Amino acid sequence: MPFCPNCGTSLPDNAKFCTSCGTPANVAVGQPASAPTVQPAQPVQPAQPIQPVQPTYTQATYDQPTTQPAVKDSGSIGWGILGFFIPIVGIILCLVWLKSKPKCSKVAGIGALIGMVCNACLLFMGGGM
Repeated sequence: MPFCPNCGTSLPDNAKFCTSCGTPANVAVGQPASAPTVQPAQPVQPAQPIQPVQPTYTQATYDQPTTQPAVKDSGSIGWGILGFFIPIVGIILCLVWLKSKPKCSKVAGIGALIGMVCNACLLFMGGGM
């Protein structure tokens, strides 16, 4: 029965290491038992705190107010003629353009009114459309 070269504990015949101190059993007597070499662990770097990303905003500067393009409101007689011959179109144009094109609206409405009056007169006289 062999003995541990380090601590002297008796070992079984097939033992590879001492059960008391962990020394390899195959070390010859008189030689120091060398412990397995272990690489020292790399020091752990502390994690850098995560900095929140600050969004960058640019402030828009408006020197001039935004304006819509000017609407051409000439009040052309053509809308009155259209309203005269087709009164329903003149009435629709008058109502649609009431705020955006007041001059054209007025001319189309007057043309539609005159056209309806003429149609009513012709109808009462017997020749209506």
